[in-house]
Amino acid sequence: MTNLVDTSRKAKIFLVTGASGSGKSSIVKKLMQHEKRVIAFDPDDEYSEEKGFNTSQSCTELLEKVLATKGGAMKTRVVARTPEAFGACASVAFEWGNCAFIAEELAGEGRTTPSKAPPDWHKIISRGRKRGINVIGVTQRPAESDKTILGNASHIFVGRMGRHADAKAISREIDVPVETLLNLKNLEFVVVDKNEQTKEFLDVRTMTRKKL
Repeated sequence: MTNLVDTSRKAKIFLVTGASGSGKSSIVKKLMQHEKRVIAFDPDDEYSEEKGFNTSQSCTELLEKVLATKGGAMKTRVVARTPEAFGACASVAFEWGNCAFIAEELAGEGRTTPSKAPPDWHKIISRGRKRGINVIGVTQRPAESDKTILGNASHIFVGRMGRHADAKAISREIDVPVETLLNLKNLEFVVVDKNEQTKEFLDVRTMTRKKL
């Protein structure tokens, strides 16, 4: 666990959204490639074959592993699905600090709602920056995900949308035409960097970018 608080640290809160097969996993793997301390809330088994990850079957097991690291490195995926487990995992990550917390499929099974972020998820988004926590939130359905991460995200990656309602919802947030989002193909993303106030088109296959 960490007691270090750094108020000068820039927020690194990444929202990655897009339909199934759009390439979200490729983006997430790129974002976490240099992370040595990772907790991934993994309800849909995205990290079972990811190199360097162990598996925690419950939040209790997660806590035991985190305490055993004594501040060292570890990457673990938590196989859980309930809103309560999601909140507990976020709480453990917050206390551990100096880590990356990956939240897969935010809109699934009541883990978040459009109107309100659960308390522990809200805490890690709004206060995790000071504790050295990089947050990666992943969702297919931005229209059904909480507005807290949308409002606080430092970077937003938008891939091919499966539904017009989702494209419309995220279009309002990033001020990019709905038609631009609906015309994206798999492995193509619009990337908004709120820190630098830039918008780019990213082709994940070649990792090339061009300004929008």
